[in-house]
Amino acid sequence: MSVKSLKRRIAKRLPVRAKVFLVNARAASFLVPESGSRRIKRSTAGSTLHPKPSMLVDSFDGWAERAEALRVATDALDRSQVEYALMPERYGTKTIVLKEQDKTTAIQALYEGLAADQAWLLSPVRDGAPRIERAMAVAKPSKKDVATVRKCHEFRLFSRKVSAGGQVLGKPTFGVLLSFWQPVFEDDLPRPDGYTYKIGTVLAPSPNGICAYLTPESWRDCLASSTRWPQAASHSHIYQITDPIDVVYTWVDGDDPVWQRRKNEALGHTDTAELNSTSVNVSRYVSRDELMYSLRSIELYANWVRNIYIVTDHQTPSWLDTSNPRIKVVNHEDIFADAGVLPVFNSHAIESQLHHIPGLSNKFLYLNDDVFFGRLVQPGDFFHSARIGKYFPSKACLDVAPASSRDLPVLSAAKNARQLIADEFGVTITNKFKHTPIALQRDVLYEMEERFPELFSEVAASKFRHPSDYSIASGLYHFYAFATGRSVPGSISYGYQDISKENLPLFLARVVARNPYAVFCLNDTDSTPEQLASLASQITQSMDQCYPFKSSFEK
Repeated sequence: MSVKSLKRRIAKRLPVRAKVFLVNARAASFLVPESGSRRIKRSTAGSTLHPKPSMLVDSFDGWAERAEALRVATDALDRSQVEYALMPERYGTKTIVLKEQDKTTAIQALYEGLAADQAWLLSPVRDGAPRIERAMAVAKPSKKDVATVRKCHEFRLFSRKVSAGGQVLGKPTFGVLLSFWQPVFEDDLPRPDGYTYKIGTVLAPSPNGICAYLTPESWRDCLASSTRWPQAASHSHIYQITDPIDVVYTWVDGDDPVWQRRKNEALGHTDTAELNSTSVNVSRYVSRDELMYSLRSIELYANWVRNIYIVTDHQTPSWLDTSNPRIKVVNHEDIFADAGVLPVFNSHAIESQLHHIPGLSNKFLYLNDDVFFGRLVQPGDFFHSARIGKYFPSKACLDVAPASSRDLPVLSAAKNARQLIADEFGVTITNKFKHTPIALQRDVLYEMEERFPELFSEVAASKFRHPSDYSIASGLYHFYAFATGRSVPGSISYGYQDISKENLPLFLARVVARNPYAVFCLNDTDSTPEQLASLASQITQSMDQCYPFKSSFEK
């Protein structure tokens, strides 16, 4: 039996508390010691890991960190008159391209230019991944660091920043790549794409998806161009999304007595026997300030979002700073085509009207307030191009029976979508979707509404989740857009947790320790009243560790 299989077997047999202890112990080992603490050593995988210099901060923005790393690096190189090119963005960051023969001068320029800021580190990159355990303090290189510089051809420059609670925020992923390209000295060295290289050409040390080599003429073009890249190739990449993208949330405060009174009145006129029991349960409307942490995750990892629309039923979170120009609170009657059907207490009904939001960008992401960004994300994670979006199918399959009240509302809505797609396009669907940010295009939704006006009207008038509903924005849209060539399946690093399950502490500990997911969801399907207080405490504590700073969207 392999070691990996043995570990898996042991993990399955450990109780949840033991698993949480192990994950927390691992997480604690990565916390940065307080400034001024003595140097400590810890053995990991045969290497010695020393605490790195760090900077205590009270705010953080991952994309701004990348921009700052690029700025300080190029400033230092400019002061020392080191030649460099700037490879344009494709995967969300520029790369500084330098010649291998200038490596010593370039690294020395960084040492001199950043000596006043002790938190800057250089992490060697091998096989495309930064070696964080070999990160070097830029201001104080050791003899071993000098040897590492000689052997490696790529490095990430980043600033190691931590919160007051010890959460490490500055990591290589928030830095800029310095790539030292190898010169060609032979006049008969064959190129993979045909013929031979010119002497003086520089070769990329690793694949980058943009450029494999620069001829001497191309290098001169880089230095002469204002973009530091040959003018003919300096346009935005065809895969880069440059359109504005907004975010839309739906939010409700189930503890609001005015809202509760209206909900109970509507329930009094509803035949609840037709509904699944989870359609009206208390947990569906509970707010644990998840929205606050989701907004913090946008500011940390997705600052490219333009405006944020929060769709509510005349409710505003007490902590929300509505004076922020990027925040727009939208009431239901502002977007419902027929305001006479209001009030509604059904997310399917509300989602069917989101494209009516005044001023909304054509491309937008729809998020439930229990969905969070866990790492840097970019528009290209959700859209392919100007006209093509992405959706993220789940491995979970639909059963083949028709929709009924025995199905959870999400399942019955998916079955109804399956029937409509079969009737319209003569194909079937089998899978549900992951609980991720949902990439939508406003013009496609308007086209759907024009094609299926009765369907939109009926869903909008459905006060509570009903077996005859369609989940238009979260489900039907993707199948329709795929069938008409406007959306394709995609993939994303993703985590899902039903917070009523006993493994919640383990999931939260994993997120706090490693932030392993680009996006994750903490979904409440049917927690009991007895669980609510405990769940709120666990989630708040963990989210405060993941997102320790107030966002600009909070008072």
